[in-house]
Amino acid sequence: MTHPKTCKAVVLERYNAPFVIRDVQIPETLEPGAILVKIEVASVCGSDVHLWTGELAQLVAQDLPLVPGHEMVGRIAELGAGVTHDSVGNALAVGDRILWSHASCGKCHNCKVLNQPTLCTERKFYGFTRSLNTAPYINGGFAEYCYVLPTSGVVRVPDEVKSEWASSVGCALRTVMNGFDRLDDIGGLAFTDTVVVQGAGPLGLYTTAVCSRRGPGTIIVIGGPANRLEVAKAWGATATIPIEDYPTPEARIARVKELTGGRGASVVFEMSGAHHAFAEGLEMAAMGGKYVSVGPVGGPKTSIPAEMITRKNLTIAGVFSADIKHYYRGLEFVRRYRHEIDFDLLISSSYAMADINVAIDNMHHFRDVKSVIRMQGDTP
Repeated sequence: MTHPKTCKAVVLERYNAPFVIRDVQIPETLEPGAILVKIEVASVCGSDVHLWTGELAQLVAQDLPLVPGHEMVGRIAELGAGVTHDSVGNALAVGDRILWSHASCGKCHNCKVLNQPTLCTERKFYGFTRSLNTAPYINGGFAEYCYVLPTSGVVRVPDEVKSEWASSVGCALRTVMNGFDRLDDIGGLAFTDTVVVQGAGPLGLYTTAVCSRRGPGTIIVIGGPANRLEVAKAWGATATIPIEDYPTPEARIARVKELTGGRGASVVFEMSGAHHAFAEGLEMAAMGGKYVSVGPVGGPKTSIPAEMITRKNLTIAGVFSADIKHYYRGLEFVRRYRHEIDFDLLISSSYAMADINVAIDNMHHFRDVKSVIRMQGDTP
């Protein structure tokens, strides 16, 4: 099967500099187990903004120039030898839409013994680390094509799920699904629980949606701007705490206590990534509460009141990324609840590839809830 020798791609050449559009090489042949995907849409994540500013370099080393983008969905253009089914057993064919995970080695201690491929010591990330000057070159989703490595998990996108929805499943919702797995590890979520969600970005909004289908009667979302909190209400929040109206930690903590009868929340999700939020969330947690930390991935070090963890008998779970089962569960969640939850509310803007810098700027300044980039042509 023949495919183009090059494709258009967004390229990060320098931190804090405008992205450029370049022709990037496509490998001539596919190794066994690999897949070449023609990208339909890719959504912009807060991590893409942090990549652009250079903040992510504190977490993972980057080899510039690179093709960014890690929330993408596309159609199979070519299958490498031996690829017949996805990771959950669905048959695959050219033209099918798929999502795929970052590539884990399957051989290290974390993969084999801990069974946690998200912690793989040899993990290969899409859109974050690998230079476009090194094969297979097209390593990110902000491009017309992407090369899926043989060790990536793959799942076919159900016909009922729009590509715009599926792209955000590929980061935000799959991470939330891992967060609920980790919550289940420390006691789970009961219908009697009161929940606080710190952050009203895609992570916080999807957390709200999943919580609303798991039974707790009180779901409080803290964040802003107002347009994001409106989505939170539509997706199941019973109360919101706008940071514009409650600008200090003391005010937000007091409001949570007021809404929970003075006890605090039995379950707190940190989904904002704000460096001050973790200590604030500990204050919001009730005695014997559970705290799930997903948002923080970098930034300045913060002071944590460790004695509060002890005194309150808190249980804390950290969550990093997700593996292919969480992509599958995320897609199934969207497919199952698409008539009950308006997932279109998350997608605030759609851009052509040529407008990538506008899209990044709008995400950087919170003008968009979630934006998608069309990788094939300039028409919506």
